[in-house]
Amino acid sequence: MRIAVAGSIATDILMTFPGRFKDQFLEEQMHKVSLSFLVDELVVHRGGVGANICYGMAQLGQPSLLVGSVGADFAEYGAALAAVGVDVSHVRVCGGVHTARFTCTTDLDANQIASFYTGAMAEARELDLGAIHAAAGGIDLVLIGADDPDGMLKHTELAKAHGIAVAADPSQQMARMDGADIRTLVDGATYLFSNEYEAGLMVQKTGWSHAEILERVGVRVTTHGHPGQDPGRPGGEGGRPDRWRRRLPGRLPDRPCHGPRPRSRCPDRLHPGLHGPRNSRHPGIHPPPPHLPGPPRHRLRLRGRRHRRPGPQPHLSRSSPSWSRTTRTPWRRLTGSSVRRDHSRITLDPCTA
Repeated sequence: MRIAVAGSIATDILMTFPGRFKDQFLEEQMHKVSLSFLVDELVVHRGGVGANICYGMAQLGQPSLLVGSVGADFAEYGAALAAVGVDVSHVRVCGGVHTARFTCTTDLDANQIASFYTGAMAEARELDLGAIHAAAGGIDLVLIGADDPDGMLKHTELAKAHGIAVAADPSQQMARMDGADIRTLVDGATYLFSNEYEAGLMVQKTGWSHAEILERVGVRVTTHGHPGQDPGRPGGEGGRPDRWRRRLPGRLPDRPCHGPRPRSRCPDRLHPGLHGPRNSRHPGIHPPPPHLPGPPRHRLRLRGRRHRRPGPQPHLSRSSPSWSRTTRTPWRRLTGSSVRRDHSRITLDPCTA
């Protein structure tokens, strides 16, 4: 399967303020705020929704084609993406402007003040997805992520005209777009991605209910931060949407900056045959990439003793109501369940949708 990702390409400048923004604002002076924060940490990251998703897919062994618009300062960034297997040959380079830039300052309470310079991203509407489809020898699926709003709509229309399956992921541009534009992106999409807040905003702006949105797409995936992601397919048993929940390893706050991580994994999770048979280390990838580590081995301390649980016990079934503390629990079951400890046993409560 040939996958293209159309989305923003940007540089992220992240700073940390060792104080609290709320302590710097004066209520009687809110109509003329003029503040400067002395920061003690600055980090520059290569970012952008489209570039991040392509990079994540490359780490999972899935090649992708990046579609976006950048400035003349993209050479080093483009070389880094190409080195990991991302096809950047169809990225549009614009002279006279910089690549999009995101600048963000975070305080001790994780509050953020940010600005986004669009730069070359504003010219993404000049890209022709139909011409890229022909030059690349065919595209099977295009993920349309946050980018220039007019460019997103143009990509959607051209993809449908050329019979390319669409994965719609409007994310941060939901606030900018009106209901008609969002309906254009969503209607007929093979996949629809959003977080929980964006899903509610989508209902409000389109005027469609959650059920009506689900009937207009093939699969709808809603991320919930740490609890997991909730994919839904229309036409489940009894006419109800078919839903289940999966946990992603690690605690991920449900913020836009963490969006690309689950998006990168979705083509593998939703297309079981994309790389051949699945395996327990990296579902959907065969063979597992040698540069990726295996799953962690959980250690649980009970009554002063440390127990390793690298593998299953043959005499215990998945449906057992409770497992004794001598149970060897596989990693995939731990990450799919919430663990409660007491003094005599470990009880695993399976996730519910």
